[in-house]
Amino acid sequence: MSNLLPKLVLIPLVDLVIADAKPIVSIFQSNFKSEQISCDDWAIGELIGKPIQEVIHTMCHRSRANCSEDKILTLTKNITHQLNAYFGTVTNTAYSKEVDIFLHSLQGKGIKVGLTSWLSKETTQIALKAANLLDRIDCFSHFSAGYHHGTSPDIIFTLMRQMGISNNEHVANLGKTKYDALRGYHAQCKWNILIAEDKENVRWNAYPNTAIVGSLREATAEILSKSAGSDFFKILNNKNRKRGK
Repeated sequence: MSNLLPKLVLIPLVDLVIADAKPIVSIFQSNFKSEQISCDDWAIGELIGKPIQEVIHTMCHRSRANCSEDKILTLTKNITHQLNAYFGTVTNTAYSKEVDIFLHSLQGKGIKVGLTSWLSKETTQIALKAANLLDRIDCFSHFSAGYHHGTSPDIIFTLMRQMGISNNEHVANLGKTKYDALRGYHAQCKWNILIAEDKENVRWNAYPNTAIVGSLREATAEILSKSAGSDFFKILNNKNRKRGK
């Protein structure tokens, strides 16, 4: 297996770069309660990573609430407005020294860094500007572009094209959710690194990855000091796949 470094590393905006899921879940929950839509925090948390309207549609269906298109549009508008306010407040961002080290370490090696975002372009830019990151990354995705989110690899392929990269052997995908892990797997990124504080939890066995680490710092070390880790293509009996090209 080749020890070449990736040309592009992708990392999700929410959870690993800015903020975390808890305050976002609270924003969704407060809006649902105002419309008498009953749902648990954990259920909303499992959907974080999908576009706002998809989360609303799913929660309406789960709670068997009567959600008209007008109600869904109103909820989307209100949640988007509150997310803009939340992400636009510098004190609310979780931009940390670890992210700074991550960017310096990778970009110092000539590696491009891209961010994946399920938020609108406006909200994503607001968040990046508030964290002084807009000029420090090479590309970012956003819901407004219209490609599929969730486990679809469209986001990864789009960012690869933006950076002029055609080979997924040159791409590392980092993530903290099942959507992140499955997206990287479906795009067949050479590095598909899951970051989980509870990395021994057996639930992660269901989501193919090349490594599970406990922090962004460990993920950086995994990229810089190792190749792709365990080869999950062989695990899936795809033994004839040629690596390192």
